[in-house]
Parts: sequence; C-alpha cells; structure tokens
Amino acid sequence: MSNRESILEILSKAKAASSVSPDRAIEMSNEAYQMSRDGGFKREEGFSLLGAAYGYRVKSDVGNLLDMSLAARQIFEELDDHEGLMRALNLAGVAYFYSSLYEEAMRNFLKALDYSKVVNDPFLESSVLNNIAEVYRETLSYNKAIEFYKRAEGLSRENGLDINRAVILGNIGEIYLKESKPEEALKYFESGKMILKEMNDPISLAEIESRIGQVYQAMGGRVEAEEQYKKSLAMLETLENKYYSIDILTNLASLYAETDLDEAMELLAIAISYAEEIDAKKKISSVYRQIASINEDYGNYSVALDYFKLYCSYSEKQSNLALGNRLEILNIELKHTTDFEQLNQLKDRFEHEIKLQKLEIERMNEMNRSLEKKISEDELTGILNRRAINKKLHEIAEAARDEKFFLTVYMLDIDNFKMYNDHWGHSDGDKCLISITKAISSIAWSRNDIFGRYGGEEFVYIARTKDYDTALGLGEEIREEVEKLGLYYGNGSDKTPTTISIGGVVGSGEELSSVPRLLQMADDQLYISKRSGKNRVRLISLD
Repeated sequence: MSNRESILEILSKAKAASSVSPDRAIEMSNEAYQMSRDGGFKREEGFSLLGAAYGYRVKSDVGNLLDMSLAARQIFEELDDHEGLMRALNLAGVAYFYSSLYEEAMRNFLKALDYSKVVNDPFLESSVLNNIAEVYRETLSYNKAIEFYKRAEGLSRENGLDINRAVILGNIGEIYLKESKPEEALKYFESGKMILKEMNDPISLAEIESRIGQVYQAMGGRVEAEEQYKKSLAMLETLENKYYSIDILTNLASLYAETDLDEAMELLAIAISYAEEIDAKKKISSVYRQIASINEDYGNYSVALDYFKLYCSYSEKQSNLALGNRLEILNIELKHTTDFEQLNQLKDRFEHEIKLQKLEIERMNEMNRSLEKKISEDELTGILNRRAINKKLHEIAEAARDEKFFLTVYMLDIDNFKMYNDHWGHSDGDKCLISITKAISSIAWSRNDIFGRYGGEEFVYIARTKDYDTALGLGEEIREEVEKLGLYYGNGSDKTPTTISIGGVVGSGEELSSVPRLLQMADDQLYISKRSGKNRVRLISLD
C-alpha cells in the first residue's frame, strides 16, 4: 500500500469515528496531516485538516473548527480543488453560525453552494442548502428558510438520503410551528417520523415525537400533547440520553404550568439536575428563565426574581464566553488574512459585537429591575407591599442596634371600608384606596418617610420622629389629609364621611429591634383607636 493510500485509509477511519469519538478522529487526522506533509501530498494535507475540523465540529470547538477550515481552504484555493473548497467553506460557515456571525456564515455557505454546480455530491449540497436555511431561520426570515429547506429536502428525496430528509422535514415543521401553523407543522413532523421509524434512529424519533407534542399543545390538545411528551421521554430515558430529555421535561413543564404549578416545578427541578449532571450550562440557563417566567405568571415575584437572577448570571457567563469565542475567531481570521481592507472590516465587526453584548446586558438588567419592582410594589396602588414593608422594618431594626434615633411605626386602617364597598361597589372601592394612598404618599414623599399597603384597607407608615409629640402631630396630619378628601358613603341623613384610624408605637435604639413586637403594639393601638370612635390617632411610647 502506498503512502497516499495509507493516508486515505486513515482519513476514512477518522471520518467514521468523528461522530462517536471526535478526539480519536482528530488524532488520526493529525497523523494523516503529518504523513501528507512529509510525502508532499498537498490535496491529502487539505483533507486531513478537514478531517480534524469535522472532529472539532462534533466537540463544538468553534475556534479550532474555523482554524482548520480556513487553513484547508487556502490549500484548496492553491490547488483550485472545487470539492475541497466546497467542504472547507461549508465548515467555515458552520463555525461562523455557531458564533452567531450570520452574515459571515451566509457568505461562506453561498460560496460553497456555487461549487455544487461543478461538484456532484448531493449529500454535501443538501447539507449546504440546509445550513443556508438555518441562517434564514435564526434571522427570522422564515419564507426564505422554507424555500431552502424544501430545496434540500427535494435533493435528499431524489438521491435516497433518508436521514438527511427526515432532519430537514423536521426543520420545516419547526418553522411552521413558530409561524403558528400547527396543521402544516404536523404534516411535516409525521412525514419525518415515518422515515425515522424505518431507519431505526431512536434519538431523532424521540425528538420528533416531542415536536408533535408541541403541535398538539399549540392546538389545545393537552391530553395528546402529554401523551407525546411522555412517549418521547420514555424513549430517551431507555437510551439514558439526558441531554435531549431536558427539552422534553421543559415541554411537559410548560404544559403542566397552565394548571399545576407544583407539578411543573418538579419537572423543571429534574431538568436542572440532568443539566447540571452533564454540565449543559446553556440548558441550565434556559430552565432558570422558564422557572422565573412561570412563577411571574403566578404572581410569585420573589421566586421569579431569585431564578431570574440565576438566569442572568448564567447568561452573562455565556455572553462573555460567546464574546471570547468571537474574539478568538477574529484572531484566527487575522492569522489567515493579509487584505488590509478586510482587517478594518474585522475591527468594525468586533466593535459591533461588544456593543451588542452591552445592549443584551442592559436588557437583562431592565428585566431584573422590572421584577424587583413587582416584588416590592402593591399592584393596585403602586406603593410598597407587605413584603417590602417587612423588609424595610428589618433593615431599620438592624440599624437601630448601632444607631440612636427615634422612630414611629403607624398602622392605618380605613374606617368602615366594607360599608363603602357595599354602597359604591368594588370598582369605586379601589378608587377610594388609590385616592387615600395618593394623599398619604404626598406627605411621605415630602418627608422621605416609608409608606406601604399591608393588606386590604390596612397600611403601614414609618417615620423618623424627634419625640412623642412630633409623632402624634404627624399622625394627626395624616388623618386630617384623608378627611379633607371628602370621601363618603350613604345618602341624605345617612351620608357618612370616609376616614382613617391610626395606631402607632414610638421608640428608639434597642426598643426597635423586634419587628413582630413593633407591629403588634402598633396594631393594638389601632384597635383601641377604632374602639374609641374611629377617625383618631392613638400612640404608645416604648420609652
């Protein structure tokens, strides 16, 4: 056997091993590369680089994938080898695609497609067409994506490339699902499913079963969707494939979240454990985002915020990693580029990438701020809610241990609010709450005090005061401000003004350290105020 034949045999074995043992494929390709250089076999040298590139693709090592592809392209350009160029350009496009550099990816894919006119390789051509469609899909150009997917599907069908065809049919179905055309999506998924059953590809079959579940869910068929998801999950668990199981678990969770929060959270907890076990950081981030979103829909803003912060943390790491990958790609391109104009284009592109990353971080920060606001804000009145009030009081209690100051905690309650609601209706009752809130808020804002709704028609007001008399004066000011609003219920001689009763506790230093005790004492004084005739202020001093 000649050296050239030995090299080709090694490369054939490397290609067969790339999908199951990429490190071994890279090792064999490097061996073939060295033999090619030693023997002066330039074409084999280029294909050895492509052999390594295929291995790096399976490993998702984008930097080395691009480096090998560009190095191979240079060799094939010198040789004017069209097949080699088509393969090198396709792999380079994949590297750019993985890095979300879609313009560069498309440029390489289209150049590769040009060579299909002279290179008779239906499998390679259909792969390039599919890759072009993927770029269009990621950039939301769905009509163009379907156009290229269908070209790839037709070519695969004509040449008996069944696995290729099944994947492409699934991709077309995915587009129709995104476009809210479930009937069309189902047609393509079912066609792909028939092929995969004949090919005995259980992982791909499980994936398409899950997609069919998504179609049923979109069509409102909860029972059918659940059946598909569970069938898909059972297949993957038999294969012990946790990577794809995560997707099925999140699909099931989205289905259960509509009616059963606890069930959905249990499934997502399993999804996180699987993702952590296989170190799938991107999937962990996605599950955290889903948990945050579901809890936000249920009004569990505190839980939502906790998970959103975890999502942001993972996303920021992924974003920094992606930027690092793009910087690595730029360095690789610089290594293979001598054109000055292209160098300037690379510099501009990198600056644009940094700008996009900053915008993404700001977007996540804005979502974070929005959730923070929901957690601490009363939905009706816009003032602090019970959770936020308790948090503020605990912060004050902590500070009181080290700092000497007078503080008054007031409990406020709208007198006979049920009668107001019964007379005017709940809609006007809400307006009453808002009016009173605005009146008291104006005092709180002017003094930089803390004011919030504790529940129903009960409020808490917290103020730094000089002494008992000052605290009593402020309480009267608040009471009078509400009385001035002129709100009332009843008619004629039964017309009754709407007022508030106030109870409070005044203290300093260590006396403020027990938040439950403070609130209970203020509430006790409010009760006395109510029993004494309402529309009055009653305070007690801890000193």
